[in-house]
Amino acid sequence: MQQQRITIVGAGIIGLSTAYALLKQGMKHVTVLEQAAVGHQRGTSCGLSRLLRFEYGSDPFYSEMVQLSLERWQMLEYTSQQRLYTPTGLLVLGNEDDSFTRASYRLLQDLGLPTERLTQQDCAQHFPQFNIQSYNFLTYNSNAGMLHASVCLHALKELILDLGGTIYENSSVTHITHDKPQRPISLHLAS
Repeated sequence: MQQQRITIVGAGIIGLSTAYALLKQGMKHVTVLEQAAVGHQRGTSCGLSRLLRFEYGSDPFYSEMVQLSLERWQMLEYTSQQRLYTPTGLLVLGNEDDSFTRASYRLLQDLGLPTERLTQQDCAQHFPQFNIQSYNFLTYNSNAGMLHASVCLHALKELILDLGGTIYENSSVTHITHDKPQRPISLHLAS
């Protein structure tokens, strides 16, 4: 049985991304409820930027997820005609014997991502602002960068509305009830 109506509680990056993806897949009647306004200052998705990095040690799950995420952000950037992502690169300062730096480097190489190992001389030349004396495994990934968080939220909001979705701001959900299996779930709002 396919859901007739979908309601998402929260218009942060996850809520808005979910609504957008559902609408793009042809779902109808997608509603987002937000307790304040999209991009409000208390939200964890709000602000100037969020780091997009690929270095997560030896487990490929997060690195592959970030790779897919970057592709999606770039498609969304094209669709919205707004700058959502700025590649800045990421310098990782680590050591041969730590469990993170070498593992991240090897995994990114295996995934074909643009990571390179730097010598201390190269690092000092390109990044003189850092004291690298206590580090002996230095890597640089040119794909890492910064998502413009608040811009991303507002771009998603516009696209959701353009696709026929509904966003109710200042609609705080106080509780959810589901008394009987045959009856729908009820969302109770402060209003």
